[in-house]
Amino acid sequence: MQGCRITGVDIREVRFPMSRTFAGSDAMNEAPDYSGAHVILAAAGVGG
Repeated sequence: MQGCRITGVDIREVRFPMSRTFAGSDAMNEAPDYSGAHVILAAAGVGG
């Protein structure tokens, strides 16, 4: 994308503490807690 410029970044941590209710548990993951990063980029010069 020529002419596109990143003008901002927003990062959020997302957690799913599922081990409290054992939702998502299986034979390999007896106490599943999942997490990840969610990144939002703001851009300028993006043509549609």
